[in-house]
Amino acid sequence: EGVHQRPGKQKLDDSTVSEAEVTEVADPQKEEADRWAKWYLRAKSGIAMLLGFFVLVYLGHLFMVLLILALQITGLKEVWDIRIKKLKKEQQDSDIIPVLMTLDWYFFFTTCVLVYGRAFITQFRYFFLSNYYLNQFMNHHLMIVFAMFIFGFIFFVLSLKKGMYKLQIHQLSWTIATLILMVIPSSFNIYNIFEGLIWFFVPAGLVITNDCFAYFVGFFIGRTPLIQLSPKKTWEGFIGAMITTWIFSFTITYFLCQVPFLICPKEYIFENPTQCVPNELFVLTEYRFPEMVVSALHFVGVNQSSMWIYPFQLHSLTLATFASLIAPFGGFFASGFKRAFKIKDFADTIPGHGGVIDRMDCQVFMGVFTYVYYTSFLKPVYVDAVTVMDKIVLLTTSEQLELFKMFERYLNAK
Repeated sequence: EGVHQRPGKQKLDDSTVSEAEVTEVADPQKEEADRWAKWYLRAKSGIAMLLGFFVLVYLGHLFMVLLILALQITGLKEVWDIRIKKLKKEQQDSDIIPVLMTLDWYFFFTTCVLVYGRAFITQFRYFFLSNYYLNQFMNHHLMIVFAMFIFGFIFFVLSLKKGMYKLQIHQLSWTIATLILMVIPSSFNIYNIFEGLIWFFVPAGLVITNDCFAYFVGFFIGRTPLIQLSPKKTWEGFIGAMITTWIFSFTITYFLCQVPFLICPKEYIFENPTQCVPNELFVLTEYRFPEMVVSALHFVGVNQSSMWIYPFQLHSLTLATFASLIAPFGGFFASGFKRAFKIKDFADTIPGHGGVIDRMDCQVFMGVFTYVYYTSFLKPVYVDAVTVMDKIVLLTTSEQLELFKMFERYLNAK
């Protein structure tokens, strides 16, 4: 008596209860305890990461660029370490591994010179014009990058070893693929940051929000598997996260649009913007409801025909939709990659979360989409002093003097 009975099983004496059955009864409790322990660890790490992220946002644009660089370096190291471990396990000749690692980081450095150099030159052209050496770097930027790539290619060809040709070419393809998939897409965030921190903060925050709510909703009510590549993801989490991300984006951007530090573009390399003439996206605007909506509101006793919102709030819904529907496929791809190499996480860099790639996989194309969406539909076309100066320096000295005299006469006439 007193022994727990499983449904459909005959009652047994204490002496006949097997060790396996005791374990079977105890295992669900242990699994539930482990599940909650992981949940708490994941929550604490997530809060710590969010606080760190907010601190970097407060410190300004250049610190956010450094964050992107740090994430790129850490993420690449995690992916390349997987490959190196596989090579060490399979290859007898370990002399090739230092060569591969050297080429990996050399091509990464060259790619950074390309994408970071182009971003800084585009945004801070006048700063580069003010210094002779920086001006030379700006004028010959593409040739410098091309020469660096050629040097790396020649070094690779000279490093080819008999009997290892196929392996080495395969590893070079791996290097190029990881740079294309990880470094180049994430580098678009630099352009977004310089257009205003809000163009990086909001898209990245929406992906984080969607990821968190997908986990929380799936943890508590998730029952229906979403995709075979990632069995723990559920339809309930996917749909619940999309709805909460829409609500969050529309609500939080109302307050963010009122912060000049976030909405002002960065014009000077060592100064954070504090005031600017706001883009029309960040100006409170009245939107009138369609007649059908007005009638419905009247029917329920609400006498309102319009509302005041920031246009950016509406565009944030587009960003939220991409963060909810498309961005997760970066995570699904990462899940497929891990399954291919039979690993649970890319690394154990972040307690409860795995590696940096495990947390940033959904961010891969979010920055690219934000950049393309902004430049295609929203970026204002205007002429400023830096743009004019950029054209003036192309004139000859005599033409510049003539322009100076013309502008002097114009100012005197005013």
